[in-house]
Amino acid sequence: MKIKLLIISFSILTSQAFAKVECKGTDVSNWDNCIGETANPNGEISKGPYIKGKKHGFFRDSIWVYREHISSDGYSKQGRYVKGIKQGIWSYCYTRQVSYTYFRIGKYNEKGERDGPWGEFNTYEQDFMDGSNGKYSGFSDSGCYVKTALYHLNKENPCSTKKTPLGGSNLFTNIDVYKNGDLVDSGGVCNHPILDTTGEYKNTSMFKEWVKILESHND
Repeated sequence: MKIKLLIISFSILTSQAFAKVECKGTDVSNWDNCIGETANPNGEISKGPYIKGKKHGFFRDSIWVYREHISSDGYSKQGRYVKGIKQGIWSYCYTRQVSYTYFRIGKYNEKGERDGPWGEFNTYEQDFMDGSNGKYSGFSDSGCYVKTALYHLNKENPCSTKKTPLGGSNLFTNIDVYKNGDLVDSGGVCNHPILDTTGEYKNTSMFKEWVKILESHND
């Protein structure tokens, strides 16, 4: 039994070591056990591990559009692929230089479709510059993932302006619910810097399910 465990452990460590090697060549179908980077015609850069020519593991896709006379903007998306299909928790961060910024996070099902509740956070980029969120300087800079969501979420009173248990500004605003990729429900908006705020999420089933998804995440 000990020998089997050692073999399994060694194989896991070996595969992880190979996955840190940069992919060679331009033919993605030949990429295997390596970290690859691609760019689409729009300029979006995608980087992460490939197994047998398919995205398999944690990826970060991003784009930043520089503008000389108006605010530059961009976004980042991150989460896991399984054999080329988005699965599990994914996030999306949009940032407009010295302006509006928002952050969405939720799950994809095994078919690569949005499924279940997706929560959203909204604020102005300059709020981060003023230090209103404590130790972090922005959604993207703090990871734009589960850690960011929990830092900016007041679970006990999600539609309030009270600080979160971790000391951040409560920037949660709303939840949309998806089923097999289709939007099927929305809980309205609260605590938003621009829109009318009539939504309420305290003790609602969609909010509880979403928080459970975040807190059960292991990475």
